[in-house]
Amino acid sequence: MPPPTQSGSFADATPPDRLRLLQFLLNHLPVKVYAIDLEGRIVMVSRSVEELFGVGPGGLDGRFRADLLSPEEAETRRQADLEACQTGQPVTSLDRLKRPDGSELQFLTTKVPWRDESGQIAGIVGIATELDRIHQIENRLLVSEAHHRLLFEQNPQPMWVFDRETRQFLAVNDTAVGVYGFSRDEFLSMTLDQIRPPEEIPLLHKRIGSLRDGYHVVGEARHRTKSGHLLDVEIHYHAIMWEGRSAGFAVAFDITQRKQAERALRDSEAAHRLLFQKNPQPMWVYDLESLRFLEVNEAAISHYGYSRAEFLSMTLGDIRPQEDLPRLHADVTSTYDDLNLAGEWRHITRSGRHLDVEIRSHTLTWNGLPARIVVAFDITRRKHAELELQRSEQMYRLLAESMHDVVWSMDPIAWRYHYVSPSITRLTGFTPEEHLAASPSLNLIAKLRVRARAAIARRAAAFAAGDAPAAASPTFTDVGEMPCKDGSTVWVEIVSHFQRHPQSGAIELHGVTRDITARKKATEDLDAFFDASLDLHAILDLEGRFLRANLVWEQALGYSSRDLRGRRFHDLIHEEDRGRGESAFASMLDSGQLDSCTIQLRHDDGSFRLTEWRARRNRDVCFCTGRDITQRATSEARLRKLSRAIEQSPASVIITDLNGNVEYVNPKFEDLTGYTLAEIRGKNPRILQSGETPETLYQELWQTILSGQTDRK
Repeated sequence: MPPPTQSGSFADATPPDRLRLLQFLLNHLPVKVYAIDLEGRIVMVSRSVEELFGVGPGGLDGRFRADLLSPEEAETRRQADLEACQTGQPVTSLDRLKRPDGSELQFLTTKVPWRDESGQIAGIVGIATELDRIHQIENRLLVSEAHHRLLFEQNPQPMWVFDRETRQFLAVNDTAVGVYGFSRDEFLSMTLDQIRPPEEIPLLHKRIGSLRDGYHVVGEARHRTKSGHLLDVEIHYHAIMWEGRSAGFAVAFDITQRKQAERALRDSEAAHRLLFQKNPQPMWVYDLESLRFLEVNEAAISHYGYSRAEFLSMTLGDIRPQEDLPRLHADVTSTYDDLNLAGEWRHITRSGRHLDVEIRSHTLTWNGLPARIVVAFDITRRKHAELELQRSEQMYRLLAESMHDVVWSMDPIAWRYHYVSPSITRLTGFTPEEHLAASPSLNLIAKLRVRARAAIARRAAAFAAGDAPAAASPTFTDVGEMPCKDGSTVWVEIVSHFQRHPQSGAIELHGVTRDITARKKATEDLDAFFDASLDLHAILDLEGRFLRANLVWEQALGYSSRDLRGRRFHDLIHEEDRGRGESAFASMLDSGQLDSCTIQLRHDDGSFRLTEWRARRNRDVCFCTGRDITQRATSEARLRKLSRAIEQSPASVIITDLNGNVEYVNPKFEDLTGYTLAEIRGKNPRILQSGETPETLYQELWQTILSGQTDRK
């Protein structure tokens, strides 16, 4: 076993330490381990597999397993993989591999389906043992009959030997006596028929009659104890000779709890179907390829007005306005995440009424078809309320802010004020009367006066002539410095609007002047923060275009602030993440904040970096902060993959500290020994000793491990 970390247990180790421990374990297992995805592409192999094919570390990664085998060998393995994926259970098969010199290796291989984080089967993990090694183990067992009997009698699994012709019990171990409740003498007077329910006896006879020499996983059966209790078991069988008689050696693995769990899963599926049909929100399942509805719930039928039969003859496009179809197809083809927050959409009911909805979906397999399940939240009333609220807020904000800001009106042609509100005194120290008596030019510092008057004259002329931009949007925003009565200056924002007098038709200019000195100082502070931060910082407009980026962009992604200015942030997102990124940005605009979003951004050299972002909206700009997490994500993904392989391994795995105290065991160890991780953690593996192995053997084993070598006894 690999040397443990000094910092603590395996579960508490850092990701690099855990990765090193798991990789070390894979490279020193006495069996050959490999993992492939559903397309047959090699995801991971142990070092022993690479040595078998004569390649160095990583030499098989990404290759298709079929390319390494003959067509017949590849097809045999594919069929076993298919059975494991369909049943979701381990499958054992006899695999052959021809060497270049014409010789042949035989392996007994257990294929186990492995699942991703969402619980979906993502591939196959194979554990292969050479038959020569199995035969060596069998021969070793036959060398010492006393040792064999000890292993038989004290095995934690019920075991027995029976006559293949009469089905009479010839020997049973202590565990069988304890589990089934019959005494040893009672067992030896019985046949296999007597521990089976009557309705399963014909199947028992058929199975025994079809068994051949060698090892077989007979399958599942029900056994009856002395008390009448029924057990679900899985029988493993090997043909042997027992005192000159043709006999069978059987091991019964109690799978009662597993069968109960399977029944509970079926009940859970029924409950989830009920939750789908009775959910108060409209829900449906659609085919990812054809976009055809595969199932709808009662709320969808009620909300949209179509019958179930009508829904199942339609596609997603049939409930969308024609102008939204391009966006629909783009969203479907660009969505790869299991959970997708698709944002807001417009739907059409059977009566033609338009609905505003918010869509959330998740991938699933429906009757063998790749599909998505969708929940549609009707936000029509909320949207209308938000629009009305927005209008009201704008009106009342203007009224409230005008009480603190300076409101004024002037003749832009004659260049004189008509009105200045009293708040001018609080801003500059001058009274309204002093401003009315002076030229508007005196309200700006000297270097801005000529330029400001020329700009207002130009705008007034364009408005008077009816030029399209000025006539359509006659409101302007300017920033400048105003002189104060005490000789100081204040920074102000001036919002002005041209209009004609309703009676005379004369052009008037109305405006609001606001003190932005504090905001100007905040902007300067922000500039300093931008230049000093080690993270990626960006300020975007509401369309996602860069207004500003800090120097870290050039260091991390190769773009200068000048390169990015005016460019859309979404154009840098990897195509796979673009839909999710745009959805997150839209959600941030709606809610005002984005707590976390992980996306890939394109580097200036064409490569991609995995980045994590947070953002806040402040009025008409968005402040975004991100950092490069490419290396961290790569390590975590590999760690999860290796952890799943160990957790799902059919081989027993145990990890101890330097004192020999257990820190970790995998589920297979728990199944084989009956000890849970909580029960055995901190204990020494010697509690598993049978008492028959010399103490010197364990001492030699531990010395070998502590020296950094591998013991394969």
